[in-house]
Amino acid sequence: MSSDDREGSENNSEVAVASTSAEELNSDTKTKSVLKFITWNTDGLHREHLIPRAEAVCRTILNEQADIVFLQEVVPQSAEYFRNHLTDYQCLFGNEEGYFIGTLFKKSTVSYKGSQIIDFPTTMARNCLKVNV
Repeated sequence: MSSDDREGSENNSEVAVASTSAEELNSDTKTKSVLKFITWNTDGLHREHLIPRAEAVCRTILNEQADIVFLQEVVPQSAEYFRNHLTDYQCLFGNEEGYFIGTLFKKSTVSYKGSQIIDFPTTMARNCLKVNV
């Protein structure tokens, strides 16, 4: 991540960008030679500078032209920001309260087939977001 992308983000936020070659892609993908995905802990539990961090996440997603994005520690305010500013992406979230995970995928390159939230019976209100693409 460049220094421009880090502007306004916390030092303990993590981002990873990866690619997959065409040979590794399923035949159901929309004729693209490389699949790019990003995984990022958005540090939503620390409310200070939440929107600048969300802006940095959006900027990185758009600059990298990621096809699939996995987000951790999303909170309602950042989820709303992602939905409003990443209109070329389908945004799915594991919850709408507290903090939760999210999966975003580019509508033009990934075909959405359905999703399911699988609850885990813990005191931390965690769940799994299963997305079929």
